[in-house]
Amino acid sequence: MADQLDVLVLCTHTREFWALDPILETEDRRVTPDFKLLLGNGAGRRWGLAKIKHVTADRTCQVIDALVHVHLPKVLVAAYYAVSLVEDVEPCWMVVADRILRHTTQKLYEAPLPPPAETQAERVAPVLSVPQWPARPATRRKLHERTGAVVAAEDCYTFFKGVAAVRLDAAFFFVATGLDQPLGQADAAFLGPNLPFQIGALIGALAGPGVVEELARAHKVAQELAEKFITRLRQEAEALLARAERAAVDSG
Repeated sequence: MADQLDVLVLCTHTREFWALDPILETEDRRVTPDFKLLLGNGAGRRWGLAKIKHVTADRTCQVIDALVHVHLPKVLVAAYYAVSLVEDVEPCWMVVADRILRHTTQKLYEAPLPPPAETQAERVAPVLSVPQWPARPATRRKLHERTGAVVAAEDCYTFFKGVAAVRLDAAFFFVATGLDQPLGQADAAFLGPNLPFQIGALIGALAGPGVVEELARAHKVAQELAEKFITRLRQEAEALLARAERAAVDSG
């Protein structure tokens, strides 16, 4: 029988999975056709980190339902990196989504989410799902004007349509780059702090002078982003756990 988790964190991209790996001090790794799962301890809590290989909302719903049934997490959250679409949402801020939006030329689609009752996040606001992060500040401003979203995250709408049908305590979006910053400032988040750096250095050496130094810089930025992401996620999880534990006492 599996032990109960305090926190189960869900993600769908490798960059968040790599970035959040250090949140676990000890690890048990499990891989299935539907997900990768890390289980372990961290800061006195029992954590799980799952990268969902989702295809459809229905399949996502089934996979997460199975994870919740087996591991019985007290708190279930999703975690993503994001790009700011407005001037007053700054790098390294945490945004909690109250709904996930997907914009087409014909229609604005919406997946509503319940915002957490307790949060230390700087904003609770709509989040826009996009095929890839918008590079130009002018494009980001237009996306905000058309949708009302304050940040954009890559390819998450279908996932949230599925997970919201099961259960979700909060969706956290850590801002990797500000409105007027080039994506180069946050490209390291795509590499992840656990990038096999020796391989990257070899590729850089073959590619030409200066590439190894650029990889080293990106690796350092990725580590710094990940450390801040983990710190904020732990703070948010503790607030949610405190609420869950109070509710358990009151109902008991």
